[in-house]
Amino acid sequence: MENEPGLHYGFYAKELRYFIKISHPSYKNRPSPSIATAAEPNHIPPLDSMPHAAIGLHSQRHTHKPLCFPAGILLRFSQRPNTPHVKMSLRIHKSLTAGVLALLCISIYMSSFRCSSSSPNSTARFQIGIYGVDSPEHLQELSEAGFDTIQTCINDYDSLQTLATEARRLGIGLVIYPDKLKATSSSALKHWPISAWYLVDEPDVNHMSSHTLRAIAAEVRDWDPRPQTFVVGSGKAAATYGDITDILMVDWYPVPHLKLDSVLEELDTARSHCLPSKPIWMVIQAFDWREHRQGNPTAPRIGRYPTRLELRFMTYSTIVHGAKSIFYYSFQSPSGITRIEHPEEWQAIVAVTQELKEMKPVFEQGRREELPLATSTPGVEAGAWLFKGRRYEIYFNRTAAARPLPMTLNQAKEFRPLFEISRCLDDILPLADGRFVLPPWRVLVLEGTSP
Repeated sequence: MENEPGLHYGFYAKELRYFIKISHPSYKNRPSPSIATAAEPNHIPPLDSMPHAAIGLHSQRHTHKPLCFPAGILLRFSQRPNTPHVKMSLRIHKSLTAGVLALLCISIYMSSFRCSSSSPNSTARFQIGIYGVDSPEHLQELSEAGFDTIQTCINDYDSLQTLATEARRLGIGLVIYPDKLKATSSSALKHWPISAWYLVDEPDVNHMSSHTLRAIAAEVRDWDPRPQTFVVGSGKAAATYGDITDILMVDWYPVPHLKLDSVLEELDTARSHCLPSKPIWMVIQAFDWREHRQGNPTAPRIGRYPTRLELRFMTYSTIVHGAKSIFYYSFQSPSGITRIEHPEEWQAIVAVTQELKEMKPVFEQGRREELPLATSTPGVEAGAWLFKGRRYEIYFNRTAAARPLPMTLNQAKEFRPLFEISRCLDDILPLADGRFVLPPWRVLVLEGTSP
């Protein structure tokens, strides 16, 4: 960079070395100094003499988070894929003075501290997770499928260290048991991308008292302050355990023996026992009950893997009902066979997670909106988000019978369906009495302009 024409400033911020390059047409034919310092004041022109001075920032370490800059500066951020190179360019207008440069340097320095943490803000992020990942060799494929968080049951330090290293490289968060790690200083794990410590599994099913779980949570929090979670096997268990950790997870697996929309009943029950600010992560069934031991071994075996339609319904309907993240159980069967080894099962779940990956910014940063169209049709529910000037509406039919979509044909023309074989509703939904009809358990994701 030092050989590029223009004026250069260099400084260190924590462990990062930054170079700031100021380019101006008057410097194009002038020999460029390597790094300007306070000992070379003649090399620093007043910024207000430059109608448009382009400033470039180069960092020796990649960061995913944007840096903060004073008002009045136009920022363009770009990053080369698969490289640790970050380049930022700004345009400074004539009215700004050299004081901007000082503020810029301070902002960069402070941002380096914010970006150095390896743990994601798991209570604010919308996470797409899956249970039962024990080997780092699967993480690349999971990332490509749309997953950004994994839960694992392995708990020995060396195996977790290998898993954490690869997960951090791919930007994947970890939900792991802390039991066998508490003998290790938490500072030794500061670079592990922990989304949450997974304290216990289904304390309600395993008859653990809330007092015992509260003591476990306090002990882990004294050791490491990062977020904690656990999963309950029913929504009503939130009345006993829901206030103990930062995040509550709820699992409910209805296929094929219960109503599919019972997942919503369990989520709503859990929500009723928690503070509105409590994040609830929903765990969706992605397994066949016949893979597991049956309570009555003499009874006929009942089970099957959920269809893509059922997976999609359970996913989107719980998001509309307030789930802040979605996890799937499980990546592998109790015998150790992964879903990837069953392509029909794997493709059913990946088809949904790829959609979630596209919708993640909407769920994470969008603003929930009231629907202008009342969902007056029994069994049809909907949610809406406003994001970057676009409106996203999700409708779903929670019954086993077809139901009319609560919008007229003209209203429907204001939207385009996402993740469908056609962008025209006429091609994907049947018509009856002048209204589009949602088949049983059908989900419809629409995008339109903000009203």
